[in-house]
Amino acid sequence: MLEEVARDTRDDGADVILAVIEIGHQWTVQVAKNLESIDVLFSAHITRILTIQS
Repeated sequence: MLEEVARDTRDDGADVILAVIEIGHQWTVQVAKNLESIDVLFSAHITRILTIQS
């Protein structure tokens, strides 16, 4: 669902896609690696910056 909404939003003209999630560190890293259409991902449970290169 998140990927679909991000793609639709980009198709509607958005330059940057930002998502806020609350699923824990391990799942956040997996989401960041798998969802290429999201540019910035904030998580409520991470207190450090993670950089995922695609």
